[in-house]
Amino acid sequence: PIYSDFGMSNAQILQATTVTAAEALGIGDVTGDIRAGLEADMIAVAGNPLADISDVARLEYVVARGRRFLPDPIPEIPDLPVDFIPMTENHKPAAFEREEATHV
Repeated sequence: PIYSDFGMSNAQILQATTVTAAEALGIGDVTGDIRAGLEADMIAVAGNPLADISDVARLEYVVARGRRFLPDPIPEIPDLPVDFIPMTENHKPAAFEREEATHV
């Protein structure tokens, strides 16, 4: 996770992506925290993201506008071997190739 790459603790990551994000968007008086008077949109996960932040990906259910929703299963994404990426003769991924600009 990118936040932990910058040395943030799991608690800081959770706060940054909830309370701090809502405040930055100017909606901290509506959402972003669990307290009386705020919209209680939240997720429930299997595990403890304070101990292992990757547990946020283990979604059990979502509560949005007071209703509980079960998530659609997220399919596993296979690891692709490096040689799977289409390469050009210059060893650049084809997506990075571009035509030379023509000047008039």
